[in-house]
Amino acid sequence: MSAKKIQSALSDLSIFYDKNLPEMTINIYLFASPKESSGIGEGAILKEKGITLEIRNLKDIRDYLLIILHEIAHSFLEKNSVEKVEKIVKKYKFPSNNLIKERGKTNLISELILSSFVPNGYLIEKYFNIPIRKMTKKYIQITQKKLFFAKKWSFLEKYIVFHLYPLAKKYIENKKKLDENYIKIAIETTIQAIKFRFETHIFSAII
Repeated sequence: MSAKKIQSALSDLSIFYDKNLPEMTINIYLFASPKESSGIGEGAILKEKGITLEIRNLKDIRDYLLIILHEIAHSFLEKNSVEKVEKIVKKYKFPSNNLIKERGKTNLISELILSSFVPNGYLIEKYFNIPIRKMTKKYIQITQKKLFFAKKWSFLEKYIVFHLYPLAKKYIENKKKLDENYIKIAIETTIQAIKFRFETHIFSAII
């Protein structure tokens, strides 16, 4: 994973969010986790100058880099769209759900929109040759077949990544900016996922 590809992905996101990425030094703070499980920890921004990252398994180094990419975009680009997202979110009635209560409607939708690009969305497939749509499709099929009720955020993120993939690709390749259409589709897809998955436990995605 080269620095050039990371910069290219950030450049695409700068166009989408209609905001230039500032030139600055970003400190990355790595913390070793006592947990032996695989996977990565949560990323967090410190005063917009640095990123903290919990390391659980050095074999997942690529995933760590993708999380760093996500956090940079989240802190310096995605924040520019919060008011725009909030204005449209207010027009919708969301199902009662703990995930919405914990994160808040606007923050949840903003995070899912970014997730449709990084760390598990279209830009990861475009620049890093990771078959994201194929992977999310497999996850959804396994979840449905085995009735495995995965963590709510994990499922919701993959549902959004899969269903918004064609739209995300269209916007990036045509250098389109985040607009009302993208936000509405993200909201409506999220509401659909919550109703199917967390209220009735029935999932019937069109694959």
